[in-house]
Amino acid sequence: HGSNTNSAGALPTTLHYCQRYTFANHTFAKRKIPHDFFRCNGEPMKLDVDKIMEELDALERNTEASAFRKKVDSRNGFMLCHLIPLLNMALEEYQADVCN
Repeated sequence: HGSNTNSAGALPTTLHYCQRYTFANHTFAKRKIPHDFFRCNGEPMKLDVDKIMEELDALERNTEASAFRKKVDSRNGFMLCHLIPLLNMALEEYQADVCN
């Protein structure tokens, strides 16, 4: 049985920030980040967690979606919910340290 009773499985041990992640009208791709993202008047990346969760719920209920598609989209949703807040926090720290 083990200690992990979550049917979704364990969290990933490695996160690849160099890949492209797209799901629920959100995209993260390292080459699509503006070169001047870190600036004093920089805007944080948009993240609609509710939309991502709605799309994941709909995907789970979709009996026509393949298990592979569900796995890929779930992983993309996870990564978007991880990466975008981290970049936005880094932007906040940059602005606090450099711009004030």
